[in-house]
Amino acid sequence: MSWPTFQQLRYLVAIADAGSFGAAADEEFVSQPALSAQIKELERKLGVTLFERSVRGAMLTTHGTEVVERARVVLRDMNDLVETTKHDGNYLHGRIGLGVIPTLAPYVLPEVVRAFTDEHPDSELHIRELQTGQLLESLRHGGIDFGLLALPIGSEEFATASIGIDKFVLALPKSHPLAKGKSPVKLDVLQNEHVILLEEGHCLRDQVTEICHL
Repeated sequence: MSWPTFQQLRYLVAIADAGSFGAAADEEFVSQPALSAQIKELERKLGVTLFERSVRGAMLTTHGTEVVERARVVLRDMNDLVETTKHDGNYLHGRIGLGVIPTLAPYVLPEVVRAFTDEHPDSELHIRELQTGQLLESLRHGGIDFGLLALPIGSEEFATASIGIDKFVLALPKSHPLAKGKSPVKLDVLQNEHVILLEEGHCLRDQVTEICHL
């Protein structure tokens, strides 16, 4: 079977809206004979008569009315498809899921949200606060689109990019012996100290225990 073309469907709808072949031809910037030829070809493909032609104009047949309704849906869907592909590859729109670890959320989210909204006004940002393992699992299964977390993550499964660097700083009471020296504290010294860390599941805890061999 030979399928109708989108041009033929557009001409069909134009005639139905304009009420005559001549008026539709003017709106579509095409000659009336060319438009008529396309409609005849469309009728041949569908095997039905779409219009009753008279000196008063063009009247849709029963088949024509049904085909026009379906043609409007097809043309609208095609227009929606084209619109979704007009944006360049750097443009985001629609619902965007962002996961962020609790230790970063208060410090980076205000600026991230402001910049994201300015650059992508047609997007709707949904933010979820997740621990690192939960965040990666959500990324893996499509629950979120992007994540803000501490690197490295120990996996090549995801594409990553660094947006900033933070220093590890040891906080001590002024009376603590390690606070009295002026030189940097050696990591191996901390093995014998009681260190206050975040609860299990936070990547910052894992990084500190690994780096300091706790």
